[in-house]
Amino acid sequence: MEQIIHEHGLWPNTGLSIECTGPKCPLGLASCYCHHLLYSQPNFMLQKPLLQEYIESCGHLCDYYLKYHCELNFIKQYWGAVKLWFHIAGCAKTLREMERKMLRCLDDIPLEQI
Repeated sequence: MEQIIHEHGLWPNTGLSIECTGPKCPLGLASCYCHHLLYSQPNFMLQKPLLQEYIESCGHLCDYYLKYHCELNFIKQYWGAVKLWFHIAGCAKTLREMERKMLRCLDDIPLEQI
């Protein structure tokens, strides 16, 4: 990291630590340590992940959701509703019956709920 920062002329005269030494970095200070300095650079922030570039180059949309925010993720909401309908539908006696029940539950969730 130090080499990259030097090559781009961003290394401060006072030096820079590899990791943050305090419990929280000062608000608005993006250069308190190497990671912050690199991650705050415009060319780094604007670079899309390779997977996203590939998906979009194939003509598809790529949308990332925030981690640990299941209330914002429609897939989690959909799956939760399906599990509830599956539970309400009762027991299945055979594997084939369970598969039919699962497919029916997947299809029965209204799009508005998702």
